[in-house]
Amino acid sequence: MILRVIHPLFKLDLEDKGLTLIEENSWFNDRFFTKYTYPFDFESTDELDAALQHITKIERASTESVYDVIFLVEGKRHDAQLLIDITIGRRLSPSISYGFEELPNWNKKLADLPLESFTPSPSIYDLAESYADLSWPTVNFCFPQVIPPEGKYDTDTDQWAYFEGFINNRVGSAFLQNEYDTENDLQINRNVMQPMPYLLYVLQQGFADAGYELAGDILQDPELQKAFITCLSDYYTSINEDAENITKNADEYYEILEVDTFDNVRRIEKARYANQQSITEPGRYVISGNVVVRTDRSQSAAYLYFNEEEIFRGVNFNRSYNEEYFSINETVEVFFGETGVIDFESYQLAHAILDGEKIPDALIFDLSITKITEYNEENEAQPTLLTPSEVKLNRCVPDMTFGDLFNAIRNYRNYDLRIVGDQAFVNKIEKELVSRPKVNLKAFEVREPRIKNNGDRSYLLKFQDIDNDLFDHPPVYVDRLGSNTEGYVKSADTTEIVIDLAPMPNNSLKGISTAQMISDDKNKLQLGLYSGLIDGKNAAENPRLLGLLNSYDKYYKNWLDFRFKTRTVEWTFKCTPEVSRQVTAYSEIQAYNSRFIPERVSKKILSKEEVEITLEVDKLV
Repeated sequence: MILRVIHPLFKLDLEDKGLTLIEENSWFNDRFFTKYTYPFDFESTDELDAALQHITKIERASTESVYDVIFLVEGKRHDAQLLIDITIGRRLSPSISYGFEELPNWNKKLADLPLESFTPSPSIYDLAESYADLSWPTVNFCFPQVIPPEGKYDTDTDQWAYFEGFINNRVGSAFLQNEYDTENDLQINRNVMQPMPYLLYVLQQGFADAGYELAGDILQDPELQKAFITCLSDYYTSINEDAENITKNADEYYEILEVDTFDNVRRIEKARYANQQSITEPGRYVISGNVVVRTDRSQSAAYLYFNEEEIFRGVNFNRSYNEEYFSINETVEVFFGETGVIDFESYQLAHAILDGEKIPDALIFDLSITKITEYNEENEAQPTLLTPSEVKLNRCVPDMTFGDLFNAIRNYRNYDLRIVGDQAFVNKIEKELVSRPKVNLKAFEVREPRIKNNGDRSYLLKFQDIDNDLFDHPPVYVDRLGSNTEGYVKSADTTEIVIDLAPMPNNSLKGISTAQMISDDKNKLQLGLYSGLIDGKNAAENPRLLGLLNSYDKYYKNWLDFRFKTRTVEWTFKCTPEVSRQVTAYSEIQAYNSRFIPERVSKKILSKEEVEITLEVDKLV
């Protein structure tokens, strides 16, 4: 059996390292990647230590200990990570996680997926009206009328004084448009228009990005077919989202100078920092951000100038090492035909000090320049209406990875993922039970296997913690006697199945019943239901069917009933590598005149010709 780790800088042959390979069945836990090894020990060589950036040395500068590698095992090639957790002298104690090639974009942000992006014609309002009575799979996104999180838009401000309380506000047969009242110089923002992508479309694009076509039961899920993702986007609610960001670190100095300390005992080095930025478009701008000024027995300072006029000064005067943080929030104007010049200058230490160590790349400043008002040729302020002109779905998804999204839905519906060729089948576990490869291990039975009864198991299905009084989706507690949403007592051994999403609750505003966002946290996955107009309104449907009781009844009940009734059998045997390759966490094991589903398969490599396997399997009843 070939066991090898391959990295551009090194290669490790592991046949004689006593490796134990672990594969867990993801049906029994909330993780998708479940292949790994136990830590194993071996002596490093000078060449390997150099390739690992001298990981065995105490004085090593690098903190890297995880290496992306290729892992050859049981005749297959896997994308993997080598984690070197412990070193003692020249001995390394690494472990390997592998199998990442199945979904190489698992850690890709949703915003980086190839989601729909185009400029509608003649306008986004016309597009929204044409989509009003359509749903997935006819369209990939929708414009449901949704109530934003409480307090999100302050109607006491000029910007939101005329806001009527809804995202995608539709009255009669048209979406409300924002207007500029030239006579009274009023900017009337009644509405925020934002497309909201359908969940299944985003999942389809995520799998397509990995080279697969999404298939299986998930595409027939009646609630998920109507589920849309909502996440308030700055792109659709800001006048100018595209701020220019400027940063400078301590090692990016202009020159090094020598200065005397306060006591004139010695001279110390200080750095001079300089940065210049020009603004050519007329308008009003806000310069905001943070500046750090570090000193040691001397005076240090930072200055900001606009067109040679000082608009900020931060001074740090201290008799020992000290760093002081300053906030900047200044407004400047650039008139038509002119150029605004922003100069930053600072004299301070060229490093930070943390726990006695010098940090050469510490932050000096982090500033953003944002246009808040545009001027015309007469230097008159132009209306700052919210007038979106493009559909950019990658701006309308939460700040999470594709893997996080899929795992949330997998746990929500108790789905399985199986890659077959260029298709990604997401099915109910019950369907996968009848289509697994069968392995007969009768010849490897032992006289007295370990048997465990599972009637004392209990489970708690729950959404992520949501701090909002409108959110009314209680957890579902399940044991062998049935399910409850109240009056249960959770034990220390209860398995919690936490589902990282939040169905939006229903609420009413101005006589319209629809979904309300519970948070503007861009890390939260919030779902609503929309399948077209309801009594002529683009309101979201009642989210009751997105609750956990429905998920339990349709997707978990049969599976958890099986887990209460089954018996877990464990035994260990030795076999050839050829037999070992057939045994996986997704095989159907035939032994003891019974059929079993593996929970966990452990393979200890004894030699090139022999493998010791420990099986933990559940009997099919």
